[in-house]
Amino acid sequence: MICNDCNIEMNSKSFVSRTVFYCSKCQAYKITELDCGHEFMLVLFSLSNGSEQLRQMCTKCFYRQPKALKQGEHNLTNVLRKTELSYQDYYSKQTIGESTDIRKFIEPFKEKQKTDFCRIYTDYIGSDEWKGKREKILRRDLGKCQICGKEAEQVHHLTYVHLKNEYTFELVSLCKECHKNEYHSGQITEHSNNFKDDYNPNQQFEPRNGDEPF
Repeated sequence: MICNDCNIEMNSKSFVSRTVFYCSKCQAYKITELDCGHEFMLVLFSLSNGSEQLRQMCTKCFYRQPKALKQGEHNLTNVLRKTELSYQDYYSKQTIGESTDIRKFIEPFKEKQKTDFCRIYTDYIGSDEWKGKREKILRRDLGKCQICGKEAEQVHHLTYVHLKNEYTFELVSLCKECHKNEYHSGQITEHSNNFKDDYNPNQQFEPRNGDEPF
C-alpha cells in the first residue's frame, strides 16, 4: 500500500483479523481487514437450548460462516464439537484483545499526527495569509456572529480537510461564547486561549459573496 501524502510504500503489521499499514515518514496509518485466506473445517456447536448447529469455521482466524449446514448431508463421525458459549467467550476475548493491541500500536502514530497538526495549525493561524482570509470572512459576515448575531471575535474552521486552502463556506464568523459552546464545549484546550485576536469591533465591513477557494 502506498502512502497518499508521501508516495512511498507503507509498512504493515498484522493482527488476528486486521492489518495496520503505516507510513514511516508521516505516520499516517490505515486499518484493513486481514485477508486470511480462510481454511474451513466442520464444527458442531451445542447451543444453550440443547440443539446443535453445524457450521464452517476457519482454523486460522476462527471466523464462522453465518449459515448453518444441514447435518443430514454430512458425516458427523469425526466432526469437532464445541459449545456455543465457549466459542462466543473465546471469540469475544480475541476481538477485545486485538482491539486493545491495535490501539496501543497506533497510539504513537496518533500522537505524532496530533503534534504535527497542532504545529502546522498554530503557525498558520499566526501567519499573514490566515489574517487575510480571516478578514475576508469577517467582511463577508459583516463582523457578526453567525449563530447569535453579536460581534464576531473569531473565525471557525468547520472542517480542516482543506487547511491552508479553505473554501469560504468552510469558515464562519463567531463570537467567543458561541465558538466555545457550539464547537468546543467540554474540550477547550490551552492553546485556543492563547490565540490573540486583533479584530476591531468598530471596523465597518462590506458584504462579499462567493465560495471560491482562497
